[in-house]
Amino acid sequence: MDNAYAKINLAINVLGKRKDGYHELDMIMVPLELHDDIEVEKSDKTEIIGMDLPLEDNLMYKAIKLLEKESKRYLPCKITIQKNIPQEAGLAGGSSDCSYVLRKINEIYNLGYTLDELAVIASKLGSDTVFCMYNKPALIQGRGESIQFLNFSIPNYYITLIKPNYGALTKDVFNNLKQYEKRDINLVIKALQCDNLDKLSDVMFNDLENSTFDLYPHLRTLKEAFSYRGYHIMMSGSGTTLFIISKEKITIKEDENYQVIYTKIKSD
Repeated sequence: MDNAYAKINLAINVLGKRKDGYHELDMIMVPLELHDDIEVEKSDKTEIIGMDLPLEDNLMYKAIKLLEKESKRYLPCKITIQKNIPQEAGLAGGSSDCSYVLRKINEIYNLGYTLDELAVIASKLGSDTVFCMYNKPALIQGRGESIQFLNFSIPNYYITLIKPNYGALTKDVFNNLKQYEKRDINLVIKALQCDNLDKLSDVMFNDLENSTFDLYPHLRTLKEAFSYRGYHIMMSGSGTTLFIISKEKITIKEDENYQVIYTKIKSD
């Protein structure tokens, strides 16, 4: 595990809103081979090269400050990043970056935290960060802090990502949710175990789709266009990336309105 990997959701069940303001979730997540390239080095001061985002707003910077608070040590570092994972895309690019940085700083400063201890720290930074600390297929529950690994080999399916030239803010998508429904997420697990792509496509679901589609009607139209062509397609996370899952590599013609990225589900 030496990169900041993207993820997709094969299932998202939003069960309701919690007293702490977060939502209770049931999710199946798998890591992708798509990743950001990050180099972390000791330095006299903390700087991030490769992103235009103000330092104080960068999740990697927030991760460093949180680790400094937890360890009671000054941990300055130079971070150089090449972003390959689109932002505001439902692919956990920011969460993956900050989880990777926590692991690397723990390593280069010999802090001695276990991966489980780092995951607890990471959980304070977002709902996808715990999953991104391990990058293993898993059932994620609660607000993202509860993780149960899927202890069987996940098929190495091809994934085609279709990312429109606009993003979605997670808080807006959740705030726009209108109803909650309990679904059987075990059907998704069983389809993965059987390596049955047709069955998987029938049982995959994302409770955030309609909320995101209401905010971005063009995204609904885009999904329907690919569905009519026979592709197994769904939105990942809170959007706006759509993904097509297939056993063979496919080719999608790029459009001025969206980017196409080819990758695969990351193997064990």
